[in-house]
Amino acid sequence: MEVKATILLRLMSRFLCVLGPSLLFAACHCDAPTTAAPPPPPAPVQAAAVLRFPCDDKAASAPCDEVAFRAKVLASPFGEGDLFQHQHGGPSGAVWNAEAPLYLFVKGEGLVQLGTRTLNGGTVEGGWRWFRVPYEVWSSGLSGSADLPYQRLRVHVGGKAIGELWAASGE
Repeated sequence: MEVKATILLRLMSRFLCVLGPSLLFAACHCDAPTTAAPPPPPAPVQAAAVLRFPCDDKAASAPCDEVAFRAKVLASPFGEGDLFQHQHGGPSGAVWNAEAPLYLFVKGEGLVQLGTRTLNGGTVEGGWRWFRVPYEVWSSGLSGSADLPYQRLRVHVGGKAIGELWAASGE
């Protein structure tokens, strides 16, 4: 009889503890922890990148207030002009006859690779890192194949492929 009473008391105690202590059972003893579990760690920032020509002009000689341009991109990074969107005048939406430097804006941790080159440093602003990449650097990283009407430049952040620039040239 004593064993049954002990089991019954333990079950009732657990039941009341699950409901929470009330005024009548303020001294309830629970096996459950009384403090809330710590919140889970924040999820890592998903890698993202935006690739643009200065002032969205592919001509190297085009005038551009690059400080104002960067501020505009950082305020609204995924607007028109992102070269990863492949909506340009060349074959299959590639950029046609570009000769300007590129701005690469990156969100996320890890190495930044543009083609086979690793970009070091960068300027951190508004939670983004950005790099100004001269034409000679990015154009030397273009690669292609005979079955594509354009060449491409792949961007990786932290080992993950983020996007490709498609570029074509000719008359």
